[in-house]
Amino acid sequence: MGSLALVVACPPADDAGTGDEGEGEGIPPDPRFVVVDAGVEVDPPPPCVDDDLEDNDTTATATAIVPGDTTARFCGGDDDWYGLDVADGCAVSALLELVDDVAGEGEGEGEGANLADLDLVVVNLDGGALVGAGTGVGPREALNVRVPAAGRYGVRVRGGANDDTAYRLTVGVSCGTDIVCPADDAAEDNDSAATASSSLVRGVPGNGAACGNDADFYRLPVQAGCMADVQATFAHARGDIDLQVVSIADPQTVLSSSASTNDVERIVRVLDPGAVVARAFLFNGADVNAGNAYRITVDEICLGDLTCPGDDPFENNDTRQSAATIGADDEILGAACGVDDDFFSVTPQAGCTTTFTASFRDVDGDIDLQLLNTSGAVIGSSLSVTDTETIAHVAQNATKVVLRVFGGVSGAQNRYRLNTRTVCP
Repeated sequence: MGSLALVVACPPADDAGTGDEGEGEGIPPDPRFVVVDAGVEVDPPPPCVDDDLEDNDTTATATAIVPGDTTARFCGGDDDWYGLDVADGCAVSALLELVDDVAGEGEGEGEGANLADLDLVVVNLDGGALVGAGTGVGPREALNVRVPAAGRYGVRVRGGANDDTAYRLTVGVSCGTDIVCPADDAAEDNDSAATASSSLVRGVPGNGAACGNDADFYRLPVQAGCMADVQATFAHARGDIDLQVVSIADPQTVLSSSASTNDVERIVRVLDPGAVVARAFLFNGADVNAGNAYRITVDEICLGDLTCPGDDPFENNDTRQSAATIGADDEILGAACGVDDDFFSVTPQAGCTTTFTASFRDVDGDIDLQLLNTSGAVIGSSLSVTDTETIAHVAQNATKVVLRVFGGVSGAQNRYRLNTRTVCP
């Protein structure tokens, strides 16, 4: 049934009205507005027509799927569940994309915009335990989560009571045994900086394999001026994987590296995403049949994201002994939180000058710098009340030094940008 539309008309400014409309009902008369019955009926929006995968609104009625694409429709609060079997040691990846065929398509300009916001959730259908979730804002959600044990798992598409939209759900299952060398991984061919893969999504692990001397290059989805937090996780016993950030123009120029004998390699630094890429590779990978599977994740950290007492990703670096290692040509973001000082260790080049510069808004909290030698003695300092503190250190040898970043006034808290730059004669 149609609804009755009302039109509000405004009489001329000199029309004083009768002065008695609405009296006795507690509402003062207002002669400026006259309500006129236009007699026009407006059709309500069409009802949402669900998809033929219904009824899959609960874990018990989850639609059985296999890895691949599924196109369906979300109707106002009516969640959709999909179930699949996953083996031990494997990961479930899911990509949810809204499809622009919502009601209103073809109507007047500005009509029919897809404003729905759907989320992704992965749970263990056998016990209901949450495995992972993608809950961002926008037309796309993605996740890649390793399951804790073999079993049946559910992928849930959820939204709000007013969301009415078609969507495409792409689900995949990957296992460590699926990625073998020399066959390599799905991101190929990404064996050079020029052919770096753009497959990584912020916060969503990607699956890869380092095979022999065939390194993998990835573009980093972060904003200029923000930090990229890049992590590669793997089983070191199966092959040592290292991580670098290199220049696209000259891949031999290594800006940052992580090369331990642990199961995790991590690089955190400010970068220009258009000028650099990440490189994952097998240490001493001469045998093309040798290799190891890994998961690589990129997160973005911008200066405005840092707060106290939440602090920064270099914690716990509150003492000289626990100083976080940064490069002699580096840029990071940090937060000085009251008495919680930040310490950074740097190995300079002998005969070169390394300049340490901290930039911040002094009005938000004064920050000072000290440079310490291996014994803890102060060998340089910058203690002004301006927006910049700078120490220039001429290295007599390649002995490590430690930079202390701290509040110039007791209890001072502030965010800062820290640069290290090295110039050799």
